[in-house]
This record gives sequence, structure tokens and C-alpha cells, in this order.
Amino acid sequence: MLAAGLIVLGSALTHPASAVAEASPPIDVAALPVLPEIPERADELIGALDQFAERDRDSYGFVWYDHETGAVILDVLDQAGAERAAASVEWPEGSVDFRTVKSSRTGLSEAANKLIEDKAVVEAYIAADANAVVVVANAASDVPLSIGDYPNVDVLVEVDRNLKESLPASSGRTSDDSPYYGGARTVNPSGSGCSSGIPWRSGSTSMMLTAGHCTPNGGTTKSASGATMGYVSSGSRENWAAGFGTAWLSGDNQYRGDLALISISSPQTVSARIYRGGINSTTSSIIARMWHRSPRVGDQFCTGGTRSGELCGWTVRATNVTHEYSNGEVLRGGFRATRAGACIISGDSGGPAFTVQTDGKLAAKGIISGSNSSSTSCTAWFTDVWHAKYMWPGSVATG
Repeated sequence: MLAAGLIVLGSALTHPASAVAEASPPIDVAALPVLPEIPERADELIGALDQFAERDRDSYGFVWYDHETGAVILDVLDQAGAERAAASVEWPEGSVDFRTVKSSRTGLSEAANKLIEDKAVVEAYIAADANAVVVVANAASDVPLSIGDYPNVDVLVEVDRNLKESLPASSGRTSDDSPYYGGARTVNPSGSGCSSGIPWRSGSTSMMLTAGHCTPNGGTTKSASGATMGYVSSGSRENWAAGFGTAWLSGDNQYRGDLALISISSPQTVSARIYRGGINSTTSSIIARMWHRSPRVGDQFCTGGTRSGELCGWTVRATNVTHEYSNGEVLRGGFRATRAGACIISGDSGGPAFTVQTDGKLAAKGIISGSNSSSTSCTAWFTDVWHAKYMWPGSVATG
């Protein structure tokens, strides 16, 4: 379902498009529509198909849910791709439809990362249901018509004046120690502050996810008390390059947001818990699982940064985002969300994004990257926890 105000450029899409008013006011996120919930069985199927398609990015587009028909849609480039999916993933009869598209996951991602280089583009993200890349500009008049001339990829334009003055949320709960929880203050190799994110384990080895821009050159991370927490290996356990942004890890085939993995110094460990509540809270909840799929538009979740505490009511607005922060660094393969009220602030980078289950336990969803707030809205960017699962050994610590 395309957002209102998208302009089709250089595209063969038949979706309706409307002009964008030049004097459009800042977006009031509290007034933005909330998509209907996806049925649980369909949601789980989306996760399974997404993981399958991720292993062959050149043959598949993205997976999405058609609210009108109630079917899960897998975009394929040809009939052979549909047959491979049918032979590899089980689903109830009639629950999955295939749509033949011209752009693969690889093609869409490459286009988004190329389009962000245009000075008029603040952000580029992939609209799965349109099989297209959406470029976001501060004003429609900023965007040249030639921006749609990208081979094999449809390009749409969106105007949003809330996104331009954004920054990674680094540099800034207050006294965590082993076993380490997510959502606590950490001290980077540079001496600035970030947040611990999601506890991680690989066999008997304890680790902690945080944001890559907190340790762009690797190095030692400390707890708020000054104790050595652990070490990040440069180039292999972080994917952020200072002055550039998201970088590929050796042997990988795509950009994966803003992540670092701290190897906890033995005999210290992590605990499968994330701090809850305000900035001085000592309350925590158990992590029950990793969210079963990548975030989708309409998902709601909470964050837990050391400077802003627990903030809930976030709604995912765009997925597979390439966003240029105002310092020139680019988040590639991220996700954008909004909420009304207080915002993520400096020092929250690396903190966890999570969903609270009905039993009070948590499902780990992602890692905070950056934010931008205005008088009417708060916008934040984060990284899907599945990116870490695809890059590194181990998984989310659960209890």
C-alpha cells in the first residue's frame, strides 16, 4: 500500500500517484495511519519466506502481506524462483501468492545506495509492495526528473521535511556490571557514551550487540563504572566507517545497518535481560526470543536507551532504508520509525529495540542508530537484529 504523496518518476507502475504540495507542513506522527495487524500465522510465514529469500537475493524481491486478499505475497523474478520456494517452504494451501517483478532484492538495495549519493536525496528506502525504491527529499523542487532514470528499478519520490537534520545518537542506565544487561550506559574507545543493546551468546562465549558507529575502528568498550567490558574487532565485528557510514563486512553481500559485536572479557558474562523504565531504573525484563522476522511497516515496538530510558509507541514507517545523517555519514540497510512525544537522544545509540509480549517477557527486534526530533514528531533509525544473525556466529541470549 503506497503512502500518500508519492510521485512516480521513470516508472511503469500503475499505482496512483499525487502531486506533493510545496508548502506541506511537518508531519504530525500521532496522526499517521496505523496499518491493521497481520494475522499471526501469516506473520510467521512472512518470516520463514523472508529468511528463504535472503539466501538468494538475486532471484527474489521482498515478502509482503496483501490486506485486501489476506495472502502473503512473495515477489519472484521468474517461475523457477516460485517453484524453488514452493519446494523449500511449507504453507497452507492458498495462503501464498507469487508476483513476478523486475527488481530483485540485490537490485533494489544497490539502487537505494546509489540514489543516496544525489545531493537532493535525504533518504532512500525500499517499498516492498511497490517493488520500488522511494527517495525522500526535503522539497519536491529539489529533485531532478532524471533521478528516475535508473535501469531496472522503479523510483518514487516522497517529500518529508522531518528527516533532514538527523544525527547518529551517540556521544553523550548508569552503572551496569557483569553479568551485563541491554540498555545500559557504555563508554566507547573514544571516551564518548553509547548504550549496550542486546545480549548475545555463541556457545559459551558472551557478547553484546551495540551500534557500529559507537566503535567505528574497533577497540575496548568499558562499562559506566570504568571497568573493561570487552573488545570489538575492527573490520570484522563492526560495520561502520567514520565519515562514510555502513560498510560491507568481508565475505558478505550487502549493507547491514549499524552494528557492532562486543566480545565480553572473561570471566565476565551477559544476562538475557534488558533494562526497563526510566534512565535511573534498576528494573529489567527477560529476553524470551529474537523477533521471528525482520521489521515491517506498521510494527510497533519500544526502545531502551541509557539517556532517554524506555520509550514505547514507536511505529515502523519505512524498511530497508538508506539514510544520510546530517554529518554526511550514511546508514545503509536500516529501518525508520516514528513516535509522538519524547525522542531518542545523544547517548542512546546501540540501545535495544524490542517488543513486549503478553507475558511481560521481551522479543529482541533491533539496535538504535540515530534520531531527529521536531516540535511535532520524533523520527528514529534502527538496525534489524536479523542483520547480526546473518553476519556473526551465535544468537540473541534468551532466558
